Amino acid sequence: MLTQRPVWDVRRKFFETHMRELGIFDERHIFLGTNFSVESGYQVGNLIAEKYEETGVIPEAFLVASDPLAVGVLQAFNEHQIQVPDQTAIISINDIDVAKYVSPPLTTYHLNVHVLGQTAVEALSDTVNAPEQAKRTILLSSKIVYRKSFPEPVSTTSR
Repeated sequence: MLTQRPVWDVRRKFFETHMRELGIFDERHIFLGTNFSVESGYQVGNLIAEKYEETGVIPEAFLVASDPLAVGVLQAFNEHQIQVPDQTAIISINDIDVAKYVSPPLTTYHLNVHVLGQTAVEALSDTVNAPEQAKRTILLSSKIVYRKSFPEPVSTTSR
């Protein structure tokens, strides 16, 4: 069931804020799972498929918060005959190893887990050693890895 408390994190807050700034946020197109598991993604994927089967119209693309969630969404879409990337596209986050082996292979943001872990430990150490200091926001770079679930855009600039 999807009645459990949904996952909330900084990524969701940032995503919603940025979409509002762009003037394209629509609460009707936000789907939350209970956690970051394949099973939760499968449940959400079924919910999405059922919602859009009623109208016959599905959004052009989905940004899924993690690769395991996206694997579940892909499975549900396959069962509902929603063709990725022909009818809709999927981008996920983390670039776990299995992302390149599902069908279609997932386009995903690669996060350097080593740097992420190292930065988290440093921030924790700073907090323990100087708890009175102001907190900080840390931004780490990522790289999009294009695969078949969201094909690489064709450049429109001439060279």
